[in-house]
Amino acid sequence: MSFVILYALSIVSPVLAIGEPVCIALCLAKPSLWWLIALIITLGQMTGFAVLFFTGDRLLKYLPKLDKKLRSIDFERYQKSRTVATFSAGLFGLPPATAMSAAGPVVFHHPLPYFIFLFLGRSIRFWVVAGLPSLFVDRFDLNLTPAWLTDFF
Repeated sequence: MSFVILYALSIVSPVLAIGEPVCIALCLAKPSLWWLIALIITLGQMTGFAVLFFTGDRLLKYLPKLDKKLRSIDFERYQKSRTVATFSAGLFGLPPATAMSAAGPVVFHHPLPYFIFLFLGRSIRFWVVAGLPSLFVDRFDLNLTPAWLTDFF
């Protein structure tokens, strides 16, 4: 049940910017499950990005100036840099993956490459964010971890 809650929280975590703190806290509470925590948060965030991607054109109807500007840009000129930008958004958060996903239907004609590179970036990001606390958990006093966090699992 706790993994379902983590998944649901991860869907909105890119918008709320809580994915990394939640990941670190949970990995300190349960270091043996770091890889599963990283995977669930990555999948949850990718679900959130997919919802934004496939509903982004509807959002842009409420922002006509932004829609007009986005449609005036010739994104075909930036074909190679789009892939790098997508991977960078997944790994570092620059450019913001949330904004890229919302503008996705205008910028990306084929969603599959977008999601592949975003998933690769997010996977690496959360494997590092989740893996590092589990490596150094012996150096932390886990008695300082709140009981509600350790009991989450």
